[in-house]
Amino acid sequence: MQRTRKNAVAFSAYITEECLRLVEYLTVREELTQVVFIRKAVRNFINGDNHIDPRILIKERTNPKYIRRDAMLCGYIDKTQKKILEEIAEEQGANFSQAFFQALVNYCALLITMDNSNIEITRK
Repeated sequence: MQRTRKNAVAFSAYITEECLRLVEYLTVREELTQVVFIRKAVRNFINGDNHIDPRILIKERTNPKYIRRDAMLCGYIDKTQKKILEEIAEEQGANFSQAFFQALVNYCALLITMDNSNIEITRK
């Protein structure tokens, strides 16, 4: 049974450790709560191109291009946004967690593009 909070529903999704740190940093920098940050990220994704990167769709952990998502993000998401995100994911052969991760990556990239102060990008 899912806990509800007004028009929101609890969720959990796996994302990368780097993305989790970015979300934590950007919520503070943008002076947003995590719930508002998630709502804006998903809204941006839904209103954008809705494209999930092929690397995010890779499920085989042995594939060298697989993106390891081993950090869990728990929070609340608008029920309508969750339903739309699930529909977008299903259309592209993905699951909710993959679509949600893409939404976060896109929104973090947008915010960093607008203001990259205090962000250090390193290549592995």
